[in-house]
Amino acid sequence: MRVVLAGNPNVGKTTLFNALTGRRQEVANWPGTTVDVVTGRVPAQGGVELELVDLPGTYALEAYSQEEQVTRDFLLHQTYDAVIVVVDAARLERNLYLVLELIEYTSKVVVALNMMDAARREGIAVDASLLAERLGVPVVPTVASRSSGLGRLIAASTAVAGRTELQASTAVTHYPDAMRRAELEPLTRRLTALGAALPYRPAWVALQLLQGDGEIARTVAALPRGREVLDFARALAAREAGAATGGGGPQPATGAKTSLEERQEEFALLLADSRYSLIADILGACLRRRRRWRGDRTEAIDRLLLHSLWGYAIMAGVFSAGFWLAFVASAPLSQAIDRVIVRLGKVSAAALGAAGAPGALRSLVLSGIFPGVGAVLSFVPYMAVFFAVYQFLQDTGYMARASLLVDRFMQLIGLHGKGFFALVSAFGCNVPAMAATRVMENPRDRLLANLVIPFIPCNARLGVMAVMTAAFFPGAAGAVAMIGLIAVSLVILALVASIYRHTVLPTDPAPLVLELPRYHWPSLRTVLLATWHRVWLFLSRIWWFLIWATIAIWALTYFPSGQPLDRSYAAMIGHALAAGVGSHFGFDWRLMVAILFGFVAKETTLSTLGVLYGSGAGYESLAHALTGAMTPLVAFTYLVVYMLYVPCLSTVVQMRRESGGWGWAALGVAVNVVVAFAVGLLVERIGCLLGFAA
Repeated sequence: MRVVLAGNPNVGKTTLFNALTGRRQEVANWPGTTVDVVTGRVPAQGGVELELVDLPGTYALEAYSQEEQVTRDFLLHQTYDAVIVVVDAARLERNLYLVLELIEYTSKVVVALNMMDAARREGIAVDASLLAERLGVPVVPTVASRSSGLGRLIAASTAVAGRTELQASTAVTHYPDAMRRAELEPLTRRLTALGAALPYRPAWVALQLLQGDGEIARTVAALPRGREVLDFARALAAREAGAATGGGGPQPATGAKTSLEERQEEFALLLADSRYSLIADILGACLRRRRRWRGDRTEAIDRLLLHSLWGYAIMAGVFSAGFWLAFVASAPLSQAIDRVIVRLGKVSAAALGAAGAPGALRSLVLSGIFPGVGAVLSFVPYMAVFFAVYQFLQDTGYMARASLLVDRFMQLIGLHGKGFFALVSAFGCNVPAMAATRVMENPRDRLLANLVIPFIPCNARLGVMAVMTAAFFPGAAGAVAMIGLIAVSLVILALVASIYRHTVLPTDPAPLVLELPRYHWPSLRTVLLATWHRVWLFLSRIWWFLIWATIAIWALTYFPSGQPLDRSYAAMIGHALAAGVGSHFGFDWRLMVAILFGFVAKETTLSTLGVLYGSGAGYESLAHALTGAMTPLVAFTYLVVYMLYVPCLSTVVQMRRESGGWGWAALGVAVNVVVAFAVGLLVERIGCLLGFAA
């Protein structure tokens, strides 16, 4: 038995889903999209197990974003036994619109009247029994964060799922008599005559056709005699749209309202007005404020957090704390994992040696697979804490406020305000930063953000930058060098974003329209489950790419067998790159190999440099080896190229996933490479002109 969870954003739908399913969940992409659809298992009465599907939030069945389109496609084209529509008990005026639409579409609806505790705190009392009577569907009060009412909700859903679907309309919305007689009823009769070939309720299809729903129109047109019905619907819309909203006969549209599309828009507005009128009538009977609400806590907090001055200071503090947790506090765990991986690699290699395994196999394990796998596993703690911080800020309602604060500045460089957190989080890791762009509705805005995120140095690149700046620019000069590198990164990002926006991704960024949810304390269970799902999803999809790339790079450094490192295939490639490219920057073959191999995982760059330059263990010996092999100008130029160069393999795979194909990922990689070496060459030439010998 399959039950679907639907509802507006910020109504506690995911919290309810997690409370019902716990860890019995699976995450999958909706075909052709990057939108995650989560399914879970819920035990029900009589030994029946429910499959629960958590759909992305939507305000109506009309789709304006990729997430909303996924929800609409699932509801219209997939099979299920019941729909649980989750509503916020304190925000029913907005939430009930989707409920009315779904009741018109199917009779198998259950309303979860969620956040009853928040409603009570605001002095709101909802008569659930009367609301169920007015809607004609079960209404179950719940508090998902406390697992209250969940048993009754599952029982109601099971009962509704056992009903036989009715073809007759059970719509509760009272549309104007003139429109009903002149358009809805005649069109419904024509649609009913199509018989069982029509996959939806005739009355609901009539409403969609009069509004100009292209998808439903194509469905009807494909049926026998469907084209005739579709022509009849268009004739009705062209003749009668703009009919009287109260009494009287049809009235012609006035002014510029002459096209069919404009007349269909009039119908849509009239239907929406009728639904909101019914909602007001229902709430007048079912909702009471038991006491006067003396101020809104959310509004009071917003006066501080959205302040034109203090809002930005607080935001800087919030994100600084978040990144300290994600990339400083979690560092010991990351280092511990790295040590465990190294130890396991040595033990495995020793075991293989004792078993008489070939030297190549031992080298592959010790110098190939374990270092490559360890490089990824070692930043899982960073990723996990980052995702937890992100989910926490999202669930509290703060992320919407941060997007609102920075939208004006983001628009100046062609980016969307909702992409701010993704860009800031890229300083930690580009992979989760790209995943964070999914909050943007416009596909072009999401794609642009994903293309420019790699220009921001991640935690691994910042580590290499910190080591080399400390070695070549000691004291205060090192801080100045780091600030200069970050400034270069941000300037390049802004320029490239503007170029993208005016070439391959034209049109201005979509205006920032978002709902500011109430502040509330997130459920720990919800935060942890969301973190686990995101980390596991990343690891499960990157694993095989990483293994094969690691094996390929090991082979390049190991073969020809028996030769020293400087005669390996990797060295041959490095010498060729140094002669063709590196010589213009003062890079020797070892620096070129480190840049090339850093593609697998930037975390391996320091160890690669240590091996290639023959340094001992530790950063101090590496710093000494580097300062003896190159000048400060070469080092700074190298850091510019390294910072802007193509991101790691994990990031490229994530970019392909977010963009929907290898074409955009290839473009992003190519632009990164060209920009990195072009800016590096510019820095080197300017340095020479200023008297810093290369």
